[in-house]
Amino acid sequence: MANIRTVQVIGKRILVRERQSEVMTEGGLHIPESVQKRVFEADVIAVGDGCRENVKPGDHIIFERNAGWGVGIDGVDICILDESDVVGVIDDEKWIQITELKPPDRKPLSEYR
Repeated sequence: MANIRTVQVIGKRILVRERQSEVMTEGGLHIPESVQKRVFEADVIAVGDGCRENVKPGDHIIFERNAGWGVGIDGVDICILDESDVVGVIDDEKWIQITELKPPDRKPLSEYR
């Protein structure tokens, strides 16, 4: 992470650095910036004094689409979010397994006649 000057966030605002989207496919092809998806994840840099204790510096968060506004400080692009724009905190240590959902067994229509 780059070094920036200390920023005191005021009120119920959160200063974050957005995570970057993938710029290369698994096959090694470059994805142009115009078609890259915006990643709605960020790392928290600072938290305003009006925020609850749910979010703290260093947290990895998910935020709402079109939330916040970007600013540049010392050549680093960062984003300021309202506390209410934060959807959740991601625990990078815990993983769950998502299994493929199997449709229920169905009888052919001919058996219902």
